[in-house]
Amino acid sequence: MFVPPVLYLLSLLLVAYLLRDQDRQDDQYFLAGRTIGSLPAILSVVANETSVATVMIFPAAGFKSDFVLVWLCLGFILGRTLVAVFFMRKLYENHKLSIYETIGGTRTGSVPLAFAYVMAKYIANGARFYMAGYALQQLLGWNIAGWIVVVAMIVAVYSLTGGIRAVVITDQIQGSVIYAMGLFLVAYLGYEIYQIGQAGYAHADALGILQRLRLTDARASFTNSDYYLTLLLGGMVISIGSHGADQDMIQRILATKSARRASRSIFISGIGASIVILTYLAIGVLLREAGHGQLDAKSPLVDYIFHLNHPWLAGCFVVLLLSTGMSSLDSATNSTGAIWKFITKSNYPGILWSVFSLECLVISALLFALLGRSDFLDLALGSMSYIHGALIAILITYTFLPRLIHPASIVLAVAGSVGATIVLNLQVHSAWTVQILGSTFTALLLCMAVGWISERVLSRRSRVPGSS
Repeated sequence: MFVPPVLYLLSLLLVAYLLRDQDRQDDQYFLAGRTIGSLPAILSVVANETSVATVMIFPAAGFKSDFVLVWLCLGFILGRTLVAVFFMRKLYENHKLSIYETIGGTRTGSVPLAFAYVMAKYIANGARFYMAGYALQQLLGWNIAGWIVVVAMIVAVYSLTGGIRAVVITDQIQGSVIYAMGLFLVAYLGYEIYQIGQAGYAHADALGILQRLRLTDARASFTNSDYYLTLLLGGMVISIGSHGADQDMIQRILATKSARRASRSIFISGIGASIVILTYLAIGVLLREAGHGQLDAKSPLVDYIFHLNHPWLAGCFVVLLLSTGMSSLDSATNSTGAIWKFITKSNYPGILWSVFSLECLVISALLFALLGRSDFLDLALGSMSYIHGALIAILITYTFLPRLIHPASIVLAVAGSVGATIVLNLQVHSAWTVQILGSTFTALLLCMAVGWISERVLSRRSRVPGSS
């Protein structure tokens, strides 16, 4: 069981050794001097968004709802197409160290936006980090806190040593592991179903399985998260925020060699991420069709591996968990370090702020381990949804009506996004797709309206004699 994880960790240590003498100037540390190729950037993005939550959530979704989430994947691709066509060139050409300095300028309003993003990112990624520790504890024993600290120490060795360049290189390894393991599990479960079919069980017939699959859910409802139209629109809108205004995702795209490569990379990453999602949805479907209906519905894949009693497969699955956990952790460490440097206007090297961010992520994960309550965990995993509406609204305004970007419009967009999400989530109990659409519309309306009012006020003041 321990051979695959050891080989994997040795490969990460090799990366750390090879990059030990890298330039740690901010432009190199956070953007690699804009020398990243398109393919490494694409693989890095896909690996980063394939967190341990993906390995647990998407098999559970396939286990329950077949391939209904294919509409979400189509939304992701459509959203990233819009980012590539309308937003990427302007972001690339005007990019500062932090994306929030780019879209908000040096005005005071961009600091609250950056701070709100960092807090939400610590909560969301802390929850994912905790889930990785929990899954490792389920498979290998010991304790969750111990695994959290061990994984963080490994991430520190390579990500702090080489900055974004090390993150991108290790993401390529991790992305390959994630997809290869997904394909292997599909083949493994497919063979298991084949053997069941050979034994004469009708439910394992391939044609019968295909006929039973659901590809859509037409039940229109505010609370139905599987409704195909809101999945499509929600996936499209959230992709604009996550891959157009989320420092964690967009940083490695902006580190590519040109705006054209950046646009191409962001578009192709949508296709790559969709392939990974569909692969892990298929795993959930195959688990159910293989007769494993008694598995834990919240994490059927982890439960299946735990009870399989197959040391080598368990060892490879540990590598998968390490890959998904580390790919999110190292990226968040680097990206939030750049944001802290912007917020504090610090002259300290970026690596020190990345160290600080890693410590915050570890503390967040340990707090979830201490609380150990699923209701807190579900809330934390959705914490980014509270500000995604604001990110999308400010990005759209910055791209098409930049004169409306003012400190007041930024702050009100954040407040509107948080407020709308609270109402739709806690009061209406709507599906997440409805929440993201509602919060984005509210934030966009406030951002433009307040920006227009601010512009009119400033224009009138400039015409008053003696005004400055």
